[in-house]
Amino acid sequence: MRTTIGLCALVLMLAGCGGGDPGFVRLGDYECDAGEAVVRHLLKTMPDVSSGLSKQYCIIKALDLRAVDPDFTKRFADLNLTFVNRDVLIEQADTHFPIHPITGLSPYLLQLRTMHRLPDGAYDVEGAWAYKGYFDRRIYHAVPGPDAKSWKVTETKFIEGNAPAPHAAP
Repeated sequence: MRTTIGLCALVLMLAGCGGGDPGFVRLGDYECDAGEAVVRHLLKTMPDVSSGLSKQYCIIKALDLRAVDPDFTKRFADLNLTFVNRDVLIEQADTHFPIHPITGLSPYLLQLRTMHRLPDGAYDVEGAWAYKGYFDRRIYHAVPGPDAKSWKVTETKFIEGNAPAPHAAP
């Protein structure tokens, strides 16, 4: 009798596991072509809230603000922007904003918060950016283009933010 109850409990536990979320994207896979496309979209559309100042950028991922691999950051070399790794940032004592310890600059933080792969190869991505007291968080839809490296990114939902309206992409 005990064996039967134990076996039934085991079967019920296994049945509860299910197949999981077929669109689940592992954190290591955030640094894919779709993730790159969303970061490029953020760079093109976010407002310049520090006009006239030198800028640095830092790409992070997940809800807990993990650093991306330096190889992912190298994908943006063609933009001629200064990127810093999240792991080298320190907190400014008075404001608690992240700063680069060598330059003393606060970087623009570009975040791939969550990613969900769709059956057609597209992704829904929650992306965000922050700079000092300004921030913006939205859902983006990234669709692969006809060639392997082109992606079309569109905003599907504004979540929250306090930044001035983003400028149109050039």
